[in-house]
Amino acid sequence: MKQQKTDFDKLDKQILELLVADGRITFKEVGIKLGVDERLAARRVARLEKEGVIRSFTVDIDWARLG
Repeated sequence: MKQQKTDFDKLDKQILELLVADGRITFKEVGIKLGVDERLAARRVARLEKEGVIRSFTVDIDWARLG
């Protein structure tokens, strides 16, 4: 089954780059960094999740540091 390619623009790509760098970034911080309203950032992330572009949010644990 072929997956449908999602159309996304420069803003979507910038949001994704910020999320990859810091998955805990707030919508407010995204908005400030990209010069958009935090509600727009939240809507874009929700759309990217709904369309399957963002599949999950994960935590990278350094198990060795836990002993």
